[in-house]
Amino acid sequence: MCNVMSFSFVVRLLTSIVLKEIPLIWNVGVFISYVEDPNLDAMEGAFNEIKTSCGNLDMGPVNLMLLHWPGHPDTSDAKLAKRKRAEIWKALELAKDEGLVKDIGVSNFSVSHLEELAAESKFTPCVNQIERHPYLLQNDIVQYCRENDIHIMAYCPLASGGLSLIDDPVLVQMAAELEMTVSDLIMRWHVDSGVTPVPKSKNAERIKKNLTLPPTPLSSEKLARINALGAKEYRVCPAPHNIV
Repeated sequence: MCNVMSFSFVVRLLTSIVLKEIPLIWNVGVFISYVEDPNLDAMEGAFNEIKTSCGNLDMGPVNLMLLHWPGHPDTSDAKLAKRKRAEIWKALELAKDEGLVKDIGVSNFSVSHLEELAAESKFTPCVNQIERHPYLLQNDIVQYCRENDIHIMAYCPLASGGLSLIDDPVLVQMAAELEMTVSDLIMRWHVDSGVTPVPKSKNAERIKKNLTLPPTPLSSEKLARINALGAKEYRVCPAPHNIV
């Protein structure tokens, strides 16, 4: 079983990166050429960049490294996309074998992407980081991951300003009843749902604040009321199931 990081540990790690201004150096141009060129082995390119980036971090083994997208939304060559995914995942597996990273995972993988990966991988992803918030539950992915010991991590846990999630009248009323902010309510909902939220912020103090959640779990009735908002299926990012 992989070492799934707790919510508080994730935030502490992100806080240390912000406060120490750790350089996250990734040669994007070189890496993209390996991903897009059918004549190049993406495993070699990805592993070299992983090794370089881990050296630049100078923090010892990285706790968790993710394959961020299964492919580009505009890609139509399914055969090439599948091959490149497999090659990059093998690079992550090699990085784990060589002690550069402790655990490896994926992000934005649909059920079909995960099933495809399972058929030809040495390690099961520790984490699948997906867009998840009260307006987008992605229950099919969550259920598959739970059945296969893959932890769900939520990016865009508060959606985005464009969706106006924190102004939703159901959430505003519930937060007032519980005497907490809407943001705290949503973060509590994530944790009570067995999901690790990763809120985005460039503000060190705000990141620190995210370590402190309301201590009392939400009732099943309140969880159900929030889950009912998921019928909207509003997205901030592209839908993973549309990526070949």
